[in-house]
Amino acid sequence: MKYNIGQLGFKTKDAAKKYTRSIINTLGVCIIDKDHEAFEFMYNLIQNHSEREIKIGVGIDYFELYVHPLFKNLSPLLHRIDGSVIDFSWIHCCEFKPRPPIVNFKSALRMAIYPQTSKFKQNNVLICNLCKSDSLFSNEYHVDHVKPFSLLLTEFMKVMTYPMPEIFDDDPLTNNAIFRIEDKALETQWINYHFEHASFQILCKFCNLKKSNKYEDS
Repeated sequence: MKYNIGQLGFKTKDAAKKYTRSIINTLGVCIIDKDHEAFEFMYNLIQNHSEREIKIGVGIDYFELYVHPLFKNLSPLLHRIDGSVIDFSWIHCCEFKPRPPIVNFKSALRMAIYPQTSKFKQNNVLICNLCKSDSLFSNEYHVDHVKPFSLLLTEFMKVMTYPMPEIFDDDPLTNNAIFRIEDKALETQWINYHFEHASFQILCKFCNLKKSNKYEDS
C-alpha cells in the first residue's frame, strides 16, 4: 500500500512521518504563507487529517510553526481566512485515518452558517467582549458562539427531521464538505435553527484561546 502527501508517495506511514519531521525541523519557528516554498506541502499534509473539514473551516490563510508550550516541540497552527486559529497534529496527518461521516456533517453545518458569522463580524464594532481590547487587527478578532457550537449541534440533532447524510460535495474554494442539492431541505432546517438559537460575541484571539483552552473557534 502506498501513502501519499500530495504527489509524494511513501511505502509506509513511518516513512511519511520521518520525511515530515525532517521538513518541520528544517523550517523551525516560522510563518508559512501562500508564497512560502513549504506552503504546498503543508496544504497537502492537512488534507490527510481525519477532521480536515473541521480544521480548515472556512479556508486556509497561512500556517505557522511554533514551539508548543507544554511539549516543547515544533507544532503547526492553521490560520483561517476569518482570523480564527486552530492547532493540528502533523503525526495524525501521517496516520492516514479515514474521515467518518459525522466529521463531514459538522463541516457542512459550519459552512452553511458561515454567512451568519461573517455578517455578524461585519456589522459589529471589533472590541473584545471580555477584555475590551479594540486596537488589534481585524483578523485577530473572532466570532464566538456564546452557546458552544457543539451544544447547538447536539440539540439540533434531537429535532432535525431528515437523516444525516453520508455523502457530501466539496466546496471548490476550501475543499471542505458541503451539503449536496439533495440535502438542501436539511441544510435549510439547520440554517433556520441556528439563526433562531445561536448568539454571538466578538472575542480577541487571546480571550478566545483562554475560553476554549485550545486553538479553535467555538
